[in-house]
Amino acid sequence: MDIEANFEGFSQLELLDLSRNGIEFLNEKAFSSLVGLKTFLLSENKLGKMAKTYTEMFARLFSSYNNLSFLDLSHNSIDSIPHELFLSNTHLVHVDLSQNRLTEVTFKCRHLKALEVLNLRGNMLTVLDAATQATLDNVPHTTFIQISENAFTCSACQDYSTIGWMIKHQKVIDYDHLRCRNENENFVNVTQTIQKYLKDVCEKPLKIKITIYVTVGIATLFCVTGCASAYIIVKRRKHRRQTRQRLDTITKLLDGRLEFLVFLQYSSKDENFVHTNVYPHLDGHLRRLVPIDNDVISFGDKDFRVGKSILDETIRCTKSSAAVMLLLTDNFVNSEYCLNEFDVAYRVGKPVIMMLKGDVDMTRAPPVIRDLFHTYVRVLWKCDDNGEYSMTTSWENVCHAILESR
Repeated sequence: MDIEANFEGFSQLELLDLSRNGIEFLNEKAFSSLVGLKTFLLSENKLGKMAKTYTEMFARLFSSYNNLSFLDLSHNSIDSIPHELFLSNTHLVHVDLSQNRLTEVTFKCRHLKALEVLNLRGNMLTVLDAATQATLDNVPHTTFIQISENAFTCSACQDYSTIGWMIKHQKVIDYDHLRCRNENENFVNVTQTIQKYLKDVCEKPLKIKITIYVTVGIATLFCVTGCASAYIIVKRRKHRRQTRQRLDTITKLLDGRLEFLVFLQYSSKDENFVHTNVYPHLDGHLRRLVPIDNDVISFGDKDFRVGKSILDETIRCTKSSAAVMLLLTDNFVNSEYCLNEFDVAYRVGKPVIMMLKGDVDMTRAPPVIRDLFHTYVRVLWKCDDNGEYSMTTSWENVCHAILESR
């Protein structure tokens, strides 16, 4: 209806009924002269097309009716109500928006102080989102709201807020007729039982996470505790084993089954280094650990007997010692005599503690020494910028390695 007529003679008309006319468009100025209009019936038309196509004009459709108190827009296939639609209608008492296609309600209504009934029945509301809840919260507390016959759902966590809002607000006068579609696609009454079910649905992921975290935490705690306990047990067993080995070695030395603690092998070209850096320190630390006055370190120049075979004396000193200590240098690997002496000692089967002085060309060493070099932890002697050598470990560790040899 796109007309602009002069109805000034009807300015005091209070009721205008245009329902059931199939109206798709209504000019905002068509009845603007009806300033006394209080009841405007527009149900069962097609104003949804105007609301969608001429949104701004539809938003001004009722701006001339300042005295309007009853407005019926039901059955018009309206998808959305403009925010400003009722801005001029401060005297509205009853607004009927039922049987449309509204999916949300976001029009301004805080100023509608006289509003008593807001009918939203039979729309397409599935949830009351935050914006819709805010709009409905802004209507006067004396306003009654009708929202039954909508397509509310109550199957997922996102529905919890909607169901909770409808249960909490007493302004919903058709509460007993509210129904929602559950997870089985069945419509059920909106009750506190449904609200509790949705709360459980919302809390389920959190409960699962908490269960997982607690389970993982407990498992981790048990694992850490088990690993720590195993580590402590292994460490204690190792300590007890090392203590027994040290006591066993010392006992053998004291009762004569061993004559020495260590048989020291080195090249004669490194004799000065041995008697300056190795022998005095090693001897002093061993004597602190072993209560004996006899020499506990054996080496060829001191302990080989005159007139005896070097081979036999090497075997004797090796068998009489708890371990063999080898000072590995370039001088040693380049000496056929030293290598033969070590080979004899190695065949006796005693543990070998390797000391490495500086950088040694291991390509010249025999396979057995290379294997020892790559297999066992070795004691390193490093040379500083002043030509002074220092050992990378402590003498206490070296002494324990000797006493714990098997």
